[in-house]
Amino acid sequence: MGVVNYVLKGGARRTLVVGGAVTEVGVLERHWKQTETTAGRAALLDRRAADARRGGWFPKAVLAGEHLVGSAAPSSTAFLVLGWDEGRTVTQDYDWSHLPRLGYAKPGEDGVLVLHEATEGGALRPVTPERARALGLVGEDGGLARRGQPTIAACLGVSRVYREHHRAEVVLDDGRRAGVGFTADEGADVDPDWFVGKTPDEVRSYEPSAPPRP
Repeated sequence: MGVVNYVLKGGARRTLVVGGAVTEVGVLERHWKQTETTAGRAALLDRRAADARRGGWFPKAVLAGEHLVGSAAPSSTAFLVLGWDEGRTVTQDYDWSHLPRLGYAKPGEDGVLVLHEATEGGALRPVTPERARALGLVGEDGGLARRGQPTIAACLGVSRVYREHHRAEVVLDDGRRAGVGFTADEGADVDPDWFVGKTPDEVRSYEPSAPPRP
């Protein structure tokens, strides 16, 4: 086990049907666990991320490798589909940087990948146009909507983990509750309201004097 790094694979694209709408999504390339990342491997990861940035294409969703859906029959193997941020190149498989899980991509009868959602029993069913609209997966133009990292709607409290390392218990604007790690000076009086309106990526270091997000 362990946290694994993934990077946007520059130039890699797959066709995905979302509620009848055809779109192109990106592909994540698996690298190493955090504990296995040497200086050389970190440099390679940085080069891969730079390649993706130079490509200038940031998909609205990515395929994050194959996952087994359902713990008992019926179960199925399919690609996890994550919403993706403009400008993002790297994520980790621990909470996937809080990116939204849009569903699972599975080949349809013609072999083309189709977005599915998991039922309570673990089976996969194709996302219909009506369901895609209800889930906010498509925009007014009928294409895939960008749904990247959510913002923090409320901070329920903060706790010190070790020295300057802290943890905030937050509610994201998509309704999920999550824990977000951040650093702050030892003895700092952390204001929970400071987190509201920011993304989890934006609160990695507590800086109360920083200007508010527009």
